[in-house]
Amino acid sequence: MAVYQAVQQVAALPRRHASVRPRAHRGTNRVGLILAAILVVFLLGLFYLTQTIGTATAGYQVDRLDTQATTLEQQLSTQRGQVAAAGSEQVVLQAAQVSGMVNLTLRQPLRVPGR
Repeated sequence: MAVYQAVQQVAALPRRHASVRPRAHRGTNRVGLILAAILVVFLLGLFYLTQTIGTATAGYQVDRLDTQATTLEQQLSTQRGQVAAAGSEQVVLQAAQVSGMVNLTLRQPLRVPGR
């Protein structure tokens, strides 16, 4: 109950009405708007520059990887040619003759008796 009486007493205090001059109709702060517009334009330009640099970098990487793929295809083609040349019948027969092997087709065929 004491709290209720204290609230009534505080509410009953007279309010102070100071003389306040009515404010004139002030326009918006143009300097603040201009600075905000400059900031927005600057940020948009920075974003555009970032995107442009990223796109150019990606383009250079694509070109580099395309050149690297072409080089690897050429190396693969060269290696396939070397493998085909090394595995040809002529080369194998010459290597066998150099190592002392003889051609069995010139002699009688080898027969292995079964058990």
